[in-house]
Parts: sequence; structure tokens; C-alpha cells
Amino acid sequence: MDHEVAPGAFRAMRGRGGVRCDPESDGVLTLGPAVLRTARPVSL
Repeated sequence: MDHEVAPGAFRAMRGRGGVRCDPESDGVLTLGPAVLRTARPVSL
């Protein structure tokens, strides 16, 4: 997160909820319906 957003971003978000992640590849972000993929079924 520090690399993608700004130095210190990961520390600033720590303990405050929100989404923290490490991108595994480059790509294009698009707006549209979300797709949830899990290893096991999840009841929504």
C-alpha cells in the first residue's frame, strides 16, 4: 500500500478498518458489478 498510494499509507490505515491489500499484478480497474470468488460457498 505504501508503494501504490503513498509512503505511510499502510501505517495510517492500520487499526482503522477499511480495505488493505497488496496487488499481485498490474491491471486496469473498472467500475461495474462486483464478483466474489471463494474457495468455499458463502451465504450472503
